[in-house]
Amino acid sequence: MHLGVDFFSSCAILFSVMRDRIEIEEIFEADPQARAEFDTVCDEWQNDAIEAQEQELAERKRKANAEMFWFIFNRRQQGDWG
Repeated sequence: MHLGVDFFSSCAILFSVMRDRIEIEEIFEADPQARAEFDTVCDEWQNDAIEAQEQELAERKRKANAEMFWFIFNRRQQGDWG
């Protein structure tokens, strides 16, 4: 019994599929209005992501400041620091 793979016929199918793939840039080259709408949506998403990152950073800073405050407060209560 001999098992094998017909490599060349598999490649022909693969190359055929790859050649027929349409990229998103090709869609927008034909329709400038669609491209403008897409860019607007992408800008909104990016601005939302930046805002979320800034909020997360502000929350981390707030938590770090609160933790540092309580650390110093407790050390002073213990008499370790003047």
